[in-house]
Amino acid sequence: MTMLSSLDLIRRVPLFSMLTESQAISVADAVVKRRFKRGKSSWSRARNPMPCSSC
Repeated sequence: MTMLSSLDLIRRVPLFSMLTESQAISVADAVVKRRFKRGKSSWSRARNPMPCSSC
């Protein structure tokens, strides 16, 4: 299985489709790739959430 580059991956996401090349590269440079086992949650609640001034 070939791993795609971070830039190739974000180019496949509609949310990022309108980015310029330099913007896409900046996002790709900030991406942290992680692998998860099937069925494992890929997100969790923040331990120290920021206070909400409007809540």
